[in-house]
Amino acid sequence: MKTRMFAIAMAMTMACGLTACESADSSAEQSSETENSSMTDWTKLEVVEVETDRIVYYTLDELQQASDLIVIGEFIDDAEQDVEYQYNDNFKKKSVTDAISTSEIAVHRVLKGTVPEDGVRISQRYGILEEENRLVTFSGMTPMKKGEQWIFFLYYGEGSDSYWCAGDYTGRYPLPQATAAAANAEQNPEVFGLYREEQINYPLYQAILNEYEII
Repeated sequence: MKTRMFAIAMAMTMACGLTACESADSSAEQSSETENSSMTDWTKLEVVEVETDRIVYYTLDELQQASDLIVIGEFIDDAEQDVEYQYNDNFKKKSVTDAISTSEIAVHRVLKGTVPEDGVRISQRYGILEEENRLVTFSGMTPMKKGEQWIFFLYYGEGSDSYWCAGDYTGRYPLPQATAAAANAEQNPEVFGLYREEQINYPLYQAILNEYEII
């Protein structure tokens, strides 16, 4: 398995790791590509993290207030991704300026709100660049895999016509079965669908399980 490398970039278009392999015509200021991102195992990719400003919630009350919909759901389909590029004069190549992957979940239990009749689609800010063997993420959450079940705290984004996790990585949590199956779950970021250990808020996770009697 290829070793994953985590790079923190403070400016999206200035990170050399985000430049596309192919050269671009200098007159093309921005382009976008949509493709299916679920066929690649992201754990075998180089992961490039792009640091962005985000709201982070530290208490259950904050999460509940920020959420339009709280559910237990299962990832059921392939993620469709939209990766945006912009020509970078410094590198004379196209650079990734944003990436959004959207997928559908099957809702197994509703904890707050009403599930839309046309289902629940969840967006995350990451994109898989298969030709470069790289995952570029603007989110602290790892990609979801088919069959995985999570506790979601979601708000609706009108512009994308999809739901987003409240506070990004503070809006999605594993079911207890997943943590019980993993050793040292409190310190295991992959079990929590995160890239880094310091992102785990275990007391908040326990408060969620207690509040909704999730066993």
